Amino acid sequence: MLPTIQEAKKELEIAGQLNPGPWTAHSVNVGIAARNIARKNLTMNRQQRKKRK
Repeated sequence: MLPTIQEAKKELEIAGQLNPGPWTAHSVNVGIAARNIARKNLTMNRQQRKKRK
């Protein structure tokens, strides 16, 4: 089971305290990018299904 966004943020906060550095901000940005790609892909898939009908 995947963690919720809130759970992932909490884990990232804990990890950042144990191992501080710029990687935590980078990880947040990677998560945002992944969410945006997934949303875009979902939109693209819907458009492709409509074309097939």
